[in-house]
Amino acid sequence: MIQRHSLWTLLSIYIDGVQEVFETSYCLYPSHEKLLNDGFSMLLRACRESELRAVLNFLQAVLARIRSFHQQSSQELQKKVDLAVQSSLLAKERHLAAVVSALWRHFFSFLKSQRIAEIVPVSQLADAAAGQH
Repeated sequence: MIQRHSLWTLLSIYIDGVQEVFETSYCLYPSHEKLLNDGFSMLLRACRESELRAVLNFLQAVLARIRSFHQQSSQELQKKVDLAVQSSLLAKERHLAAVVSALWRHFFSFLKSQRIAEIVPVSQLADAAAGQH
């Protein structure tokens, strides 16, 4: 029990750090995808209800930031810009797609399984799942 609490404390610090990176970044880089790794798949399966709520809150915050990045990128792409800027914007879109793919890989199948298990409120799962589409 004490070891589990200690591990959750460390994981919680990691989750908070990853969320802060997303919230304070001006744009997405390849390193953002690396922050959302296989550890999340393992973490989600081991979460209790209160821990799972914290992870889902993290997921919703990251998804909100990704939507913001996408909106910003879309607006910039619509402007008439030179080739170098356009190339940079397309690279940002590729990074965004990689991050979304990592979220999909590590979170969505778990969210589907939780819908059946009903461990957390359906509304919170629906909010998180809707953010991934």
